[in-house]
Amino acid sequence: MSIRNPLLAACVALTLIAGCGVKAVPTSPRATVAVGKLAAQSLKTRTSIFSNRHLVVRMAPGAQPPLPGTRVRPAGADKQIHVLPRGARFDQALAAYQAAPAVKTIERLELYPKEADVPAAPAVLKAPVPKLPVNDPFYYQQWSHTVGQVGQAWEFSRGRADVIVGVLDTGVDYNHPDLVGRVIDGPDFAEESDTSLDIDSHGTHVAGIIAANADDSTGVAGIAPGVKVLSLKIFEPHFDGDKFLGNYTNDFALARALHYAVTQGGCKVINVSAQIAGDPMVKTMFQLARGQGVVICLSAGNEGNNVYSGSVKEMDGVLTTHATDPQERLASFSNYGSTMAVSAPGKSILSTVPTYPHPHTGQEFGDAGYDALSGTSMASPFVAGVAALVVSALLDRVQAHLSTQFQVEAHLTPRDISGRLVEDLIRSTCIDLGTLGRDEIYGCGRVDAHRAMLACAMPSWLDRAAREYLRNQER
Repeated sequence: MSIRNPLLAACVALTLIAGCGVKAVPTSPRATVAVGKLAAQSLKTRTSIFSNRHLVVRMAPGAQPPLPGTRVRPAGADKQIHVLPRGARFDQALAAYQAAPAVKTIERLELYPKEADVPAAPAVLKAPVPKLPVNDPFYYQQWSHTVGQVGQAWEFSRGRADVIVGVLDTGVDYNHPDLVGRVIDGPDFAEESDTSLDIDSHGTHVAGIIAANADDSTGVAGIAPGVKVLSLKIFEPHFDGDKFLGNYTNDFALARALHYAVTQGGCKVINVSAQIAGDPMVKTMFQLARGQGVVICLSAGNEGNNVYSGSVKEMDGVLTTHATDPQERLASFSNYGSTMAVSAPGKSILSTVPTYPHPHTGQEFGDAGYDALSGTSMASPFVAGVAALVVSALLDRVQAHLSTQFQVEAHLTPRDISGRLVEDLIRSTCIDLGTLGRDEIYGCGRVDAHRAMLACAMPSWLDRAAREYLRNQER
């Protein structure tokens, strides 16, 4: 199903939140206790963690939250998300809600972590070697760019500034020297602060893989250094008292961020490197994105087996990514299992990390703003970067093709390039690994930036893109 009306999609999504990643808790005798939905199969192997700041509540009409300072967000039908005040003790807050006559039902919101960090060989930052395509001093350590032929792809395009990649993650260090001018500071959908500044290092690392500046004599180079990254923060810290337990997201934050990316953020590509269940609300938002022609890139996960059956990562119209190592093998940590997935470099990937310490542990991230990390979280943004290059390369070429072959003068925007076409082009130009053809280990194969760019100049792809544009104009 493709949903082309954003407002309709939002209403549909919000009415579905009642059964999404929640757990019922007892209320007063007058209340009806709802049944919470179990986590998806992909997450059943871990212990569920629930937010101590959010409650999904059904209240009497016009009633106020029993705890002063609570923020209320609509959650469809007669339910609300209640965000408890910072510093409130959860046990006391829950007791207040359970005792409040106006509260009919209470459900806790389940949290999902970012993909687990995988140990990587430390980055050794040395002087550059000669004859590189760019002057970034650590480019030669970016083995992913060599294997994926990124330098050759840049002969066609380095990306356009009007192509925006949404990074739904822990935030981004938009002040990083290698990300200056590349990052749009978007909303914080987790803590609802006034900034999407990174609270971990995950989001900054992902953003650098996609769009770190190139030829700036600084650090590394992104896959698509000419595009923009929209930082949408969906993670927030989770504590047990004063003990920091990690950064987590939830379905509500993810769905809101997806809706913003599509309807307000102008994103043509979206990258989500996080554990995601198969909840209807999130699926609806992905369907909204697909209906608007957005390319969706997801990480397969780092459990090292086939564990994502039934989740959104197997939905039609998403590019779920397995991770490969420098020897072109499936990385030992990478999940697998979908013949429609793709593979991309994900082991010991050097990229940007925040230049400030971890806000909750004080630990420094990497070495002077750079570190090598491993995971399918690193493979997915490689694909997102290539997708952004494909859109950039097609825009001018399709516009010229319309003029010469169809006698149509048009000014195309990124949204005029079919998301399905971009996905098909990337899959069709992958390097086949493993058994001949598609398989569950490598999916369609390992993504190759140069082969994708070559396809962007082929008449068959240009003709398809032009015809799809013309059909859309007739609707």
